[in-house]
Amino acid sequence: METAATHRKQERQLRGLLAVCRLLQWHPVLRELLAHYDGLADVVSSPRDAPRGALLHELRHIAQTSGQPSDALFAQRIAQLPFLSYRVLSVERQRPTRCTWDPCAQPLAAFRRSAQAITAYPSPDPVLPPPVVERRLLTAVRRQRYAS
Repeated sequence: METAATHRKQERQLRGLLAVCRLLQWHPVLRELLAHYDGLADVVSSPRDAPRGALLHELRHIAQTSGQPSDALFAQRIAQLPFLSYRVLSVERQRPTRCTWDPCAQPLAAFRRSAQAITAYPSPDPVLPPPVVERRLLTAVRRQRYAS
């Protein structure tokens, strides 16, 4: 489980890496994305699949290799992050149910409140395919750019 101190440290790292990659316009969009998936780190099969960890790893890679990607390329890379392929199920009496979290319908925290417990697994068929995630991210960053 991520602690508040870890969360603050990772938030500082996120902002710093976005600045290095000249992608600060993405900060509010990525914070919203991470908030939507808050709690997934507790149930992913690998710490590398945790949302914040995966995003920071990708940003470190970009900072070390390519500098500033276009918004389209960055959205494409984010849409491929492993945490976005996870399916989350509610658990009752220590058994997964057929009740699956729909990331389009609600944040994970809301789904989690309605379940006794949750479990997750990486799926070859994610609820939101990468091209859909890409389009949503690009729309959000363009909206953010015009709002500021």
